[in-house]
Amino acid sequence: MSKQKLFRFLLLNFLLVTLFSTSTLAQSRNYFPPEDLTSVGAYYYPEHWDESQWERDIKKNGRNGF
Repeated sequence: MSKQKLFRFLLLNFLLVTLFSTSTLAQSRNYFPPEDLTSVGAYYYPEHWDESQWERDIKKNGRNGF
């Protein structure tokens, strides 16, 4: 492949990737509307805690609105 053909090939690929990335980014901004996003969350994996603490944790989560 000549240098000119290689340059054209690379330029075309760069432009296509840039175009696709830009359109994907624009779509992702609308995919998760701000009003639907979670503003508060908690990591909780009950399997990592003793089972005797689960009831306490569930009550605390309920009091905190989770």
